[in-house]
Amino acid sequence: MRFGRATGLERAADERWTFEIPDKGYQVNPNAGERIGPGSLTVAPLYEHHAHPGMQEAYPGLSSWESRLSISPFEKAGGVTNFSKKQLVVRAPNLESARSVGIHELKHSIDGFEKHPPGGSPRQFMEADVPDREAHDLYNRLVGEVAARNAQKRLDWGDIIRRLKRPAATEDVPRDRQFNLYDDMWP
Repeated sequence: MRFGRATGLERAADERWTFEIPDKGYQVNPNAGERIGPGSLTVAPLYEHHAHPGMQEAYPGLSSWESRLSISPFEKAGGVTNFSKKQLVVRAPNLESARSVGIHELKHSIDGFEKHPPGGSPRQFMEADVPDREAHDLYNRLVGEVAARNAQKRLDWGDIIRRLKRPAATEDVPRDRQFNLYDDMWP
């Protein structure tokens, strides 16, 4: 694995090559864009709300995506990446939480662009009559969700620690328990 750590390349859970983009300089700008309605929701081009130099350089095509951002103490942290609308939505109670949710959703947008396994929602499983607890367990084991949570965990790590701890070593679900929702069968 010496080659992988030196170059930043490694195999993702789906066995495809992936490259970790450092998050140095990533900032959320809640003042960008146009305010919609009386609340805190603003709409802007993706990279105006989510200024991420490394991602902007690697994925300039995502600059056409729309970002919807709401930061308010009354918001519950959460987000959505909508590929058909080319839209990223982040809701958070504060700026720090918006950065964390933002990097999670940005990881989903990259995975979609790179054709890596997507994330999902517990609702997808509940609609298939999977009980609530099991639906949440399945959701947490999705390859795309594990990768997005791992991006959150590694958000403020510097280059040295990233080189020392490869992404596979910091995932919160072992690889043999992760699965791709779009494989032929659920686990």
